[in-house]
Amino acid sequence: MACESEWSEVGAALVGFVAACATVETGIGAVACAAAGWAYYNAVVKLDECRKQNGLAAIDPSVISNLYAEAQHIQQVADNAQTAMA
Repeated sequence: MACESEWSEVGAALVGFVAACATVETGIGAVACAAAGWAYYNAVVKLDECRKQNGLAAIDPSVISNLYAEAQHIQQVADNAQTAMA
């Protein structure tokens, strides 16, 4: 099956994202959540690229756009938490 490793990476990144963001109570937790959010986004983009290269249907661009917006929002929260801690 094409893109098996990419699918695995998406699954692992999603688990990491959920785990990192489940109990964000500190600035450090927000930073970990943001990093996990970007890792998930990047894994989905990599899967999309693999699907396209193998003649499979692309992931809906709105899904990728929404993931990017969510990761960006979480990053802003993390940045604000770091600023508050300084």
